Amino acid sequence: MRGSILPSILNYLQLIGWTAIMLIVGANAMNAVSNHFGLENYALWVVLLGSLVTARAYVEPKNWARLEKAAALLFVLSIWLTYVTLKQFPLNELLSKPGTGEMGVMLALDLVIAMPLSWAPLIADYSRFTKDKSSAFWGTFIGYFISSSLFYFVGALTNMAIGKGDPIGIIVAYGVGIPAMLIIVFSTVTTTFLDVYSAAITYKNISPKSDAKRQVLLVGALGTLLALVIPVDQYESFLLLIGGAFVSLTAIMITDYFLVKKEYNAKELLDEKERFAGYNVKALIIWAFGFVFYMLLAVERLLGIHVPVLSYVGFKLGSSIPTFILVSILHYLAGR
Repeated sequence: MRGSILPSILNYLQLIGWTAIMLIVGANAMNAVSNHFGLENYALWVVLLGSLVTARAYVEPKNWARLEKAAALLFVLSIWLTYVTLKQFPLNELLSKPGTGEMGVMLALDLVIAMPLSWAPLIADYSRFTKDKSSAFWGTFIGYFISSSLFYFVGALTNMAIGKGDPIGIIVAYGVGIPAMLIIVFSTVTTTFLDVYSAAITYKNISPKSDAKRQVLLVGALGTLLALVIPVDQYESFLLLIGGAFVSLTAIMITDYFLVKKEYNAKELLDEKERFAGYNVKALIIWAFGFVFYMLLAVERLLGIHVPVLSYVGFKLGSSIPTFILVSILHYLAGR
């Protein structure tokens, strides 16, 4: 019980960071579109989107079903981007383009892995509303797999087509208008509210007596403020730091559940006499070791510092897969 406070703090901080990054992406897109109408005001769009996101997260879960219908616009956006891209650039032409060499395959894989792992601590915030475990599993798996695969594909196509990391750039190039602005607003609000809401829920694990709605307002304000001042070029470093913390954490969670313990009950988890009065000391040590190991594998990519052997392993295999395997083995041996 007490040992979960540290990962909760890290999760709380990463969600504030994600809120800021999503607002930055949305505001830049809005700014690019509105610039064609003679209005350019990045700060205005950050504050507007931040306010809408915070208001969306403030709504109680019982009212989500009606509001989530707006998420259909995300589907419209993805189809539109795919259609416009393939209309302007033949698929075989895009796929035949050579790589630039700016990013290695394994670094790209680490960034891709960091994305779903950053969501791992949030899953139960929403799957708890399902009717049974099967629905929770398949709803999460199918929903994430299809949408994530589609957006990575569309993102790769638009990047190769126009040389920009932000797919919204292709809207600016080929389809500017009020509908584009509305889709950007809806897509930002329907995704970023998850960061704000889950940060509030996470904080209740740190301080159970805290008011979730006050936390929603606080996180929304902090995310908006960060979006106004932080540079978005630190995005990749942010993802690698997330990977360092959550690859090991997820490896321990999965190994502990499926290989070491296999089942839990509420009484055991709530009994502070178990596991060193609320701490699983072995797991915490292994988690810390896994974080350091991950960062040593990635430090040359982050800071340009070469570490003998580890930098070579990190270049060839990335940081995520070696860390996941090592932490899983260590936790299994410690647990057995």
